[in-house]
Amino acid sequence: MADALNFWADCGVLSVDGNAVPTVTVSPEEKPRTVRAAAVKPGREEVARRGIENEEIAFLLRQSEQKFGRALRQNEAATLVWLHDDEGMSVALILMLIEFAISEGKGNIGYIERTAVSWIDDGVEDISAAEQKINEIYKSRSCWSIVQKAFGIERRMPSKKEEEFALLWIGERKTDNELLTEAYNRCIDNTGKFSIPYIAKILDKWYKDGVKTVSDIKENAAKKKPDSIAAYDSTLFESMLSAIDND
Repeated sequence: MADALNFWADCGVLSVDGNAVPTVTVSPEEKPRTVRAAAVKPGREEVARRGIENEEIAFLLRQSEQKFGRALRQNEAATLVWLHDDEGMSVALILMLIEFAISEGKGNIGYIERTAVSWIDDGVEDISAAEQKINEIYKSRSCWSIVQKAFGIERRMPSKKEEEFALLWIGERKTDNELLTEAYNRCIDNTGKFSIPYIAKILDKWYKDGVKTVSDIKENAAKKKPDSIAAYDSTLFESMLSAIDND
């Protein structure tokens, strides 16, 4: 009996005197991120059985082979059946995802599964929501392309933060390309390196001040005395560096 009490005490269920440990309520902000359980996919025989007994599954597998242009491998067929049976994705949604992946040059089952899980977690449950999701991807890509060109940096995939800033600057605020370049140049001149947070703070300041073009910057500067401009720039520079260090 003592050993059992000690076991449950070690697990945090009982206190050392045998009484139940009070439940501690965790606020939403403190809740840990949900971790997905490892996928348990059907074996070869189960996949074959589902294809025989369920016409939807049979259609899914046939159409998938046509899109891939070859016979499905075991792990591919198992993943597709798992997405339908266990994750609740419709046949139409899975086929749309496969077509999208292939059009992106990523027609492999690993990418398809990761994207499917991402869509499920984001609440994408039908074709309409999937189309919206794909359009967001294309829009994000287009915005980042404009930012890359304005900054004159190498073509690459953006980080999540870079993607968010590109959508904000181009998709929402319609920031002028020359203004983007000016912010980039000031970042390099002041810090000696490329820093998205630094550029973001410059653009945020200009946006709040109603600055829309490089000409606006020059006009604003002309209204200030030389000594006040120097003090302003120095203060802005120091505050930006401090804010970036604390991010």
